[in-house]
This record gives sequence, structure tokens and C-alpha cells, in this order.
Amino acid sequence: MSSGWDQVTLGEVTDQVRRPVEVAPLLEYPLLGVRWYGNGPFQREVGVGGVMKAKRVFQVQSGDFIYNRLFAWKGSFAEALRSDHGCFVSNEFPTFRITDSRI
Repeated sequence: MSSGWDQVTLGEVTDQVRRPVEVAPLLEYPLLGVRWYGNGPFQREVGVGGVMKAKRVFQVQSGDFIYNRLFAWKGSFAEALRSDHGCFVSNEFPTFRITDSRI
């Protein structure tokens, strides 16, 4: 840990948000991923209801803090960009709003 940095829990500086959307047949859902080692979010494929397996996805808004549960150990954390607003993630990507000015 670098000197001058406070170590805090995620819950001290964020609130978890969930914006569930039921997947509807034939509708398109642009999906987000999170690059490893803090290299930011990226827009993946567009999922199509009835084709993709998910029954529910979660909408992301710009400024959300998201991470990939499966690759958290690889630093898969990001802040959603304006261009990511309205995209979707699976339940494997918890989403948070930053509530503390230290971030």
C-alpha cells in the first residue's frame, strides 16, 4: 500500500446498486466486460434475448464502479464511462455507486 493512501472497505466508499432488467425475446442488450489489471471497461458483444442464456441482466450507468467477480484477483475493476451508459452486465459483475469524495 502506497504511503498517503487510506485502506478502506468497498462499503465505506460505495453503495451497491442493482438495476435488473428481464431479458425479452429478440431485444438487444449491449454487454460490458472489465479488462484485467485496471485497464477499464469494454463493450463486448450484443446479446439477443432468446439467444443468450441469461434471463436477467443488470443495467450500468456512467460513473458506476463495476468489477468482474471471476477475475477480481487480476484487478478486473473499472468505472463505467459515458459511452458505457445503458449497457448491461451479468450477475457476475457487481455494480456500485461511488459515495465518497476520496475516490
